[in-house]
Amino acid sequence: MRPHRLSLFGVVLTLAACAAGDGETQVGAGAATITLVDTVLIEETPSVFVARPAHLAVSGRDEFFISDAFSRNVIHVRANGQVAGGIGRRGRGPGEFEAPTTMLVAHDSLLLVADQARGGVVVRSLESGLERALLRIEGARPTMTMVGDVVYAGTVNSVRRTALARWNLGGDSVHYFGVLPDAYERSPMRDFIRNVSLAAWGDTLAYIVGLTDVVYIATSDGRLSDSLRVPRLTRRGLPTGQRLAALRDPNKAAAESSLPWALGSLRDGRLVAVFADGEMRSNAFGGRLFVTVLARAGNAHCTDILVPSDGHELPRVAFDGDEMLVLEQRVVRGRAVHVVRRYSFPAACSGPAA
Repeated sequence: MRPHRLSLFGVVLTLAACAAGDGETQVGAGAATITLVDTVLIEETPSVFVARPAHLAVSGRDEFFISDAFSRNVIHVRANGQVAGGIGRRGRGPGEFEAPTTMLVAHDSLLLVADQARGGVVVRSLESGLERALLRIEGARPTMTMVGDVVYAGTVNSVRRTALARWNLGGDSVHYFGVLPDAYERSPMRDFIRNVSLAAWGDTLAYIVGLTDVVYIATSDGRLSDSLRVPRLTRRGLPTGQRLAALRDPNKAAAESSLPWALGSLRDGRLVAVFADGEMRSNAFGGRLFVTVLARAGNAHCTDILVPSDGHELPRVAFDGDEMLVLEQRVVRGRAVHVVRRYSFPAACSGPAA
């Protein structure tokens, strides 16, 4: 069990939401479950707090990094939930962020933060706190992962008609590759929903582009080798036919669809696909998350396991080895608090399959 600290609010939250204390909690319907193994309450302060989280990243030391769209900085949280401080300040110059979104912790020494307003990925030293570089990259909100010293990014580039990018850590040359799938090119939402969920292992990449439910498997040079359609049981899925063709508003599309939210790769060869059924709630984008675990051969599904949440704000998701981290907001006794929950996955899928 990883170290965690629960204040009075954390104790109330644990009782209200069946969070794990010293034991483990099974989450799911029937035999298809994920296991809640730890809950960390973020001990926010009046000067450093989570207001509008954009992305969650984790280091090998179990420290968390949260990019915040309101304060426009990155919040550094220790493994026990204590806030270590904020990284960066608002602005467009060195050491500053204007629109921090997706992140990656590289070798526990560097923090990579995508900031479209600054035109690329900001590289900061975790030891000194100083900005090392600004890597110019085309495309919005790149989802980043690493294999060795190679950083892979999922980012739709409409000009180049590519879905992926890569560069060597410490380098300044970005290579764009990976043809956009035909299903995405034909989608009426291609100009509005441009997110890419990405996972990598060895010399293989897996990714989901835009408003689709297909995982594409590719070699590290972008050559497609396979595709897996993620089965659906209880999540919304995707509009089809005339309804899909009629959608032109991304907010309406999000309210009627299951958005690809995150993608992870487990060491035993399985993939984890996370989808969000979102909706606007009191000026916040809320909703529910569903997890599907599937073999890379396309079988042995655990389909649409509902991730517990109050639904007020869609949680942010990151993967740490074989575990999934979920950052969510809870309201306890009239006060909003943020927690990071850590889930593991069943060794075999015996739950319902599509």
